[in-house]
Amino acid sequence: RERSEPILFMHLPDSFSETQTQIVMKNSDAWVTPFDVHETIMELTLTKPPPLWENIASNSSIGSSIMHPLPSARNFCHGAPGIPERFCALSTETRRSQMEKTKGESYNCQFMYYPPSVSSFFTDIPRENRPIWPDCKAKNTSASIFREFRKRILKSSKCYCSTNKRDWFDCQRDTWKGQTILPYDIPEYFFLTSCNDVDEEELDIFLTINITRRSDLVERYTSTEKPSNIFSKQVNNVVDASSSLPNILFIEVDSVSLMAADRLLPKTQRLLKRLQIEVDIKGKPRCTGLCAALFEKTSIVGKNSIPNQLASMSGCIDANYFNDSDLYLFKEKENGSFETWCSSKNTSNWIFDLARKSGYVTFFGEEFCYNGSPFVVQNNIFPLDADYSLHEVFCRLASDTIRRKGLKEGSPLWSVEHDWSSNAKPCLKGGQSRQGIAFDIINQIWDSFHDIPKLAFLNALAAHDYSLDSAFQILGAEAYDEHLSSFLETMVNRADAEKTVIIIRSDHGLQGGPSQLDYSTQIEHMNPWNNMIVPSKYLTVSLAENQKRLVTGFDLYHTLRRLMMPLNSNEDDNSKISPLNGVPKWSYDLIRSTVPTSRSCSDARIPKRFCPCMNERQDLGNYFGVGFAEQISTQ
Repeated sequence: RERSEPILFMHLPDSFSETQTQIVMKNSDAWVTPFDVHETIMELTLTKPPPLWENIASNSSIGSSIMHPLPSARNFCHGAPGIPERFCALSTETRRSQMEKTKGESYNCQFMYYPPSVSSFFTDIPRENRPIWPDCKAKNTSASIFREFRKRILKSSKCYCSTNKRDWFDCQRDTWKGQTILPYDIPEYFFLTSCNDVDEEELDIFLTINITRRSDLVERYTSTEKPSNIFSKQVNNVVDASSSLPNILFIEVDSVSLMAADRLLPKTQRLLKRLQIEVDIKGKPRCTGLCAALFEKTSIVGKNSIPNQLASMSGCIDANYFNDSDLYLFKEKENGSFETWCSSKNTSNWIFDLARKSGYVTFFGEEFCYNGSPFVVQNNIFPLDADYSLHEVFCRLASDTIRRKGLKEGSPLWSVEHDWSSNAKPCLKGGQSRQGIAFDIINQIWDSFHDIPKLAFLNALAAHDYSLDSAFQILGAEAYDEHLSSFLETMVNRADAEKTVIIIRSDHGLQGGPSQLDYSTQIEHMNPWNNMIVPSKYLTVSLAENQKRLVTGFDLYHTLRRLMMPLNSNEDDNSKISPLNGVPKWSYDLIRSTVPTSRSCSDARIPKRFCPCMNERQDLGNYFGVGFAEQISTQ
């Protein structure tokens, strides 16, 4: 698709009249082809065209000179002569919509154009003709694999076991209540067994997940204070909620730009577009059952995951870039960490703290062992006390990797990399994949607590690959598309889907490794993937219109706060943020408030260096990654 959208820039000398300049500027919003470029060059360079060319130009030329007003038909791809239908079919789904003007309002932010990406070259190559990510299809059922491991544990002295509460121990020597420890013998929600043998295709590790209903979490929800329009009671350990808080499923695929999502996650994109909100000729939005909002004009507010996660999960930021008097220093920079500025002085408005107060069952998912890592928000800025965590599984896998490879004892577990694409071994015993572990846990949480609101956050690292070889860099994300799209299909078809709001987004585009030296990567970095699936009861005109408005993680946070803390019956539904302490005043509820088309980067609190709006930049050069390039050149 990117091949159908080449870049065309035209600089006019000062000697051209103001009228000529205005004509060219107006034509910049029309569909222009190489035929038009040819006609323009001919007009500007030939003071006296040959007679033959003059006849051809007047009678049968395909193109038109850009120096003259182009017809109104050029507002559409099909109205531009010479563009084959197959290219128009591609271009109608492109980011052209980002440049459309809204009637009656001024238009401020025109997104920077996307240069061709080298990733597109590799994505276009058929998968059978390039490196392949290992396929983790199950060869046996979980039950048969479990029986196999049970026999091996009982017979072998080389097997180790672990749970979310116990690190690796000898399965033979350690006992529980006088019996050999086996899956389901102790009340833990995951059980890992690792044997010393290493298979070329899959690690000799078996994972069992078993999440059962916990009475303490049921009691916590029923005993929490609810907004006046939310009330619940417990009967026979089942919660009866006449109007319950919505489930929140927040999936973040690290380092995926909007354009990268089209390249790497086609199945997931098709699912989102199938559910996307439609707008009829009268401007009324519509959808059936579930509605997907695809926010095409999302901008980052910082370079890496930390500022962008802070914005979307707490309404905070890592620096007071605009000297806002309404921001307060929440945490000072210390021991190499980062400072944090929030809209409330001393109270934590981190989404997990608020969820716990509202009785939500919580899951926090990181696909690496983040204990001691300086590169995360949780436990560095906000203490984390989730009911279920994914990183504990990866902590066990990391320590097992250190044991297997004989690495230095005491090596930080957060530094252990599991799946570099050039040497990926994502498969556990029986066809389980590390990329799907979180989805298994979330599914079981949704089943076990079907009548209690749940908040699940997952930060997936499939696209967080900084390989030197671009041919390998995309493999993990392409494989993850299979897991993600399948999981989302399951979630949107659940009986309780109408109670769940799903966020599928990224924090930023690719921002590490050699790819950041590429201009296309630098531009895409500013425009992350951002989508929301909501039940039809949340469908509003504002939600539909905001798909084409400049939005950030601050707006997502505002939206989540409103969903998790509904307005009381005596509060004004049009009120912007009055009932929500700690929500940035410059943010918008994407469901209930319409973001103005005139919103600028300054209005949205997007630092200038990350601003994607062309008309707010003095030049189109991007300085992200430049310092890294200069550092390399001096070494």
